[in-house]
Amino acid sequence: MVSRSSATSQRSRWEALALSCGIAFVVLIVASASLAPEPPTKASEISSWFVAHRSMFLAQEYLRTIATIAMTIFVGGLVATINRVAGRIGALEVVAVAAGAIFSLMMLISQVAACTAAVIAGRAGVDASTVFALNALGDTMRSMNAIGCAFLVGSATLALHRARVIPIWVSYLGLVATPVLLVGGMGFPNTQVEFLNFIAFPFMPLWPLVTSLAMLIGSRARGTVTRLAAATA
Repeated sequence: MVSRSSATSQRSRWEALALSCGIAFVVLIVASASLAPEPPTKASEISSWFVAHRSMFLAQEYLRTIATIAMTIFVGGLVATINRVAGRIGALEVVAVAAGAIFSLMMLISQVAACTAAVIAGRAGVDASTVFALNALGDTMRSMNAIGCAFLVGSATLALHRARVIPIWVSYLGLVATPVLLVGGMGFPNTQVEFLNFIAFPFMPLWPLVTSLAMLIGSRARGTVTRLAAATA
């Protein structure tokens, strides 16, 4: 019979796969960035831009949608790890799940708005202002989504630190990223404070990448030490 203490130390393949989605999120976001240039900031140019870049833009948003789903699965992996190690789900974990759901929902809505703009651009009866408004909605939601990401990173970092499943330096990274992302949510596109979002944006892919790698590598290292200790006992 496997004791509770040993059972909780065993990570399932599904849990490891969920944690790996943090890496997948970053890979997909980086890969999508190079598919299409930034849309113009003038309403008079937006329709012709979408007509010229429609296919690559839609491919870009498709990858970002998959990345959003990967982030959702990653959050599930974090909570599953905490539940396995600590044997409980507390308020911090609930906040992390809720913030992750808000983050994903806002990302998906922003992508739907941007894709709709791309699909209808250049059609008869559709003026450029409508296309521009849809694209602006998507950009604004992506910028404000830094707020949801801040609550996700902050609550998840504290929960992971409490469960002692991440190194202390990863905890520090999360605690630094949280206020930066929170302020970055005020960096609305095409405004004088847009630079706030530019400063915060690198933390959005950096945190899941570092956290995922630290948990996967750390778990493998602990498993190796445990097996060696058992073999020499």
